[in-house]
Amino acid sequence: PSLALGLTLGRLGCLLNGCCYGGACDHGWAVRFPIDSPPYIDQKGSGHFHGVHFAAAADGRPVVDHIAASGPFATTPLRAGDTVVAINQRPVKNLQQARLVLEQATEQVSLTRADGSTVRAGPPALPARSDPIHPTQVYSSLNAFLLCLLALAVYPFRRRHGQVIALLLTGYAVTRFLLERIRTDEGNFLGQLTISQNISVLVAIGMAALWVYVQRQPLIPNSPTPGSSP
Repeated sequence: PSLALGLTLGRLGCLLNGCCYGGACDHGWAVRFPIDSPPYIDQKGSGHFHGVHFAAAADGRPVVDHIAASGPFATTPLRAGDTVVAINQRPVKNLQQARLVLEQATEQVSLTRADGSTVRAGPPALPARSDPIHPTQVYSSLNAFLLCLLALAVYPFRRRHGQVIALLLTGYAVTRFLLERIRTDEGNFLGQLTISQNISVLVAIGMAALWVYVQRQPLIPNSPTPGSSP
């Protein structure tokens, strides 16, 4: 239980720091983070504030993947599929370089395409806060607190040593896997899964083995039998 309680408090620290953030959210409980916070930097570096999204071409160079219909570049000659070789007159050879340049951009952005033409656009001023996103740190904190309560409720009824920690880690592996579906701070690692989702799968497999081990352990002396009071 104490491990889950510690995670409950730790995730509130994530909220204060701005890390472990989620994707776009249009619900009333969405949060917006200030300038220089991880979510703000991520949205700025991805081209979100300028209404353009990049993807990697076969040779690694950034190409325009999407142009927001209401964004600054919507009325320019820029088109999806255009290869970008420079941003603000700085050569970019991959997505990482493109992000670094965009993170330093202030207002208008110029994109130089492979044919040598340049397209300029940008918001009149960058926003003071990020666009609304899911407060996944709060979700994670509540999830950990519920796991803490579950572990506390099960603890008096444990019949073998290891049952409570096995239950806690099994529950966390499942819920963390699901929470990763709305978090955007990690990219895909293997297949379509994030690093944490891959780890959750490995932990779940390990928990299956742990359960087998725990169930083979001797009963705790004077432990309650099913249906009895502790």
